[in-house]
Amino acid sequence: MFTLQVLALRDKGSADATDELYSIACGPDSRVKSYSGCVVNGVRFFTKSRDDIRTTQNIGLVVDGEHEGKPISFYGILSDIIELQYLFPYKVTLFKCEWFDLDPKKKRVIKDHNLTCIDVSGRWYKDDPFVLADGQQAQQVFYLDDYKFGSKWKVAEKMEHRHLWDVPELEEIEETETYRTTEEAYQHNEV
Repeated sequence: MFTLQVLALRDKGSADATDELYSIACGPDSRVKSYSGCVVNGVRFFTKSRDDIRTTQNIGLVVDGEHEGKPISFYGILSDIIELQYLFPYKVTLFKCEWFDLDPKKKRVIKDHNLTCIDVSGRWYKDDPFVLADGQQAQQVFYLDDYKFGSKWKVAEKMEHRHLWDVPELEEIEETETYRTTEEAYQHNEV
C-alpha cells in the first residue's frame, strides 16, 4: 500500500516523493552483503568469528532500550554485519547481535562500585537480533573476566574513544550579553 502511494506521488511529480522515500518504498535489493568488520564514526567493530582469531577484542555492544516498559541496557556480542542496498546510492548497515539474558527479575546485572558485572551464560531476544550500525544506537563495550563472581560473569566496560568528543551544543547567546572574567588565571606555587 505504501509503495503504491509513493509511486502515485512520484508519477504526479510531487516534491514529497523524494528519491530516498522512493528507494525505501521499493525495498532493498535481495542480495545482501555480509562483513566481518566495519568502522562506524571512527570506531572499529568486528564480528565474533573474526575476533576469535585475533588478540584484540572489538565485538561487544551495549544498546539502551526498554523491557516491559522499563529502561534497560542490552549487552551483547556482534555476530554479523549486514548491509542492505537500496535504489540510488542508499545503504543501511545493521549489526546482528547475540544479546545476553539480563532480565532484571533474574538478577543477572550487578553494579559493583563503578563496575557493571553481567552474567553472559544465557541469551535473550533471539527473534530481535538487529540494531542500526549508525553510531547512535550501539555503543562499543569491552568484556573482561570477572574473577569475583565466577567464570560465567564478565565486567562490561563502556569505551570513550580517543579523538571523539561529545560536545554539547551551546544555546544561542543573545548579542547583548557579554561574558567577562575579572579573575586572572594563575598557578599557586608552594614553597
